[in-house]
Amino acid sequence: MLNSVSQQELKNFEHIIVDGGSTDGTLKKIADYSKHSNGSFPIKLLSYPPKGISDAMNKGIEQAQGDWIIVVQGDDYLENTQSTQRMQREIIKHPSSAWLVGNFVRNYFGVTYNTHTYAIRPLLYRLLLRGINLISHQNMLMKKELFSKYGYFDTRYTTHMDTDLYLRLLENNVFPTTIDASFTVLRRHLGAASIRPDIYFSSLAILRPRLKEARKKIKWKRT
Repeated sequence: MLNSVSQQELKNFEHIIVDGGSTDGTLKKIADYSKHSNGSFPIKLLSYPPKGISDAMNKGIEQAQGDWIIVVQGDDYLENTQSTQRMQREIIKHPSSAWLVGNFVRNYFGVTYNTHTYAIRPLLYRLLLRGINLISHQNMLMKKELFSKYGYFDTRYTTHMDTDLYLRLLENNVFPTTIDASFTVLRRHLGAASIRPDIYFSSLAILRPRLKEARKKIKWKRT
C-alpha cells in the first residue's frame, strides 16, 4: 500500500498511518517510506495499543486535517498512479455531495475483479439491507463532517463496521452519490482476518438486529 501512495502523481493529500503496536518490521518500513517521500506530502504515524480495526480507523479519521477521507487498509492499495487525480476530479464534479461511492475493485488471491456498482446502483441499498455490502469503503470518499455529525465506526465490529455506518447515514437521510470510477483495490489473501468464518459471522450476528431495524426506516433514493 505504501508504494501505491508515494507513486501518486497528484500529492495534495496527507497520509495518516495508524499502527497497533507492530513488532514485525512494519515500523521500519514506514520510517523508510517517510524518508523516501522527501516531504512531498505530509505523513503522520499514530501508534496505539491494538484495540481493533474500527478503533484504528476512527483514530486516523479524528486526526485528519483535510475535508475528505478515504480509508485504505494495509493489505490494500491505490489502483494506479492517477488515483488521487480521479478523487479530486470527482469531488469537484459533485460539489453538493458529501459521500461518493465508486466501483468495487477487488484482488482475490491474485485475480482482480471490478464490480461496476455504478451500473447496478438501484440495487445497492436493497442488497445492503439484506447484509450484502457492495459499497466498498476502500472506494468511498466521505467528508469528515459526516463522521463528526453521525458517528464513527462502531468498535464492536471486526467486520461489517462499514455496513453499520452506512445504515446510520441512510437512516438520517444522508444518501451517497454513485460514480463510475474507482480509486483503490481491496486485496484478499489467506491471512486476511475478514475471511475467517468465526470473525465474519460473529460481526454479522451483531449486525442482524441493525439490519432489521434499518429495513423499517430506510427507503431507497435513486441517485
